Amino acid sequence: MLTRTLRPLSVVALAAMVALACLLSASLQAQNISTAELHGTVHDSSGAVIPNVAITVSDASKGFSRATTSDGQGEYQLLLLPPGTYVLTATAPGFAKLTETNVVDLLVSVFKGK
Repeated sequence: MLTRTLRPLSVVALAAMVALACLLSASLQAQNISTAELHGTVHDSSGAVIPNVAITVSDASKGFSRATTSDGQGEYQLLLLPPGTYVLTATAPGFAKLTETNVVDLLVSVFKGK
């Protein structure tokens, strides 16, 4: 009779462990790794696009920075950025350096000639 009591207890314990494992795996799957992206088009004051602009974003609080260059249509994108508030710097020959702070979303930059 002792064997019969242990068998149901072990089945209950096994079922509880399986249920716990299912709950833990579901909560792990629900955790998303969030990333941010920044993209835009660089224009001069007349509205013309500017290609080959060096774009750098940095988040000093995380010690993170990434750089890219605008394409032939003046467009740039930086993908898979850790979410945060960035400082964006854009430089191009013949134009004044542009620095934007507190960048958290889509940005369309406008350069002014030197």
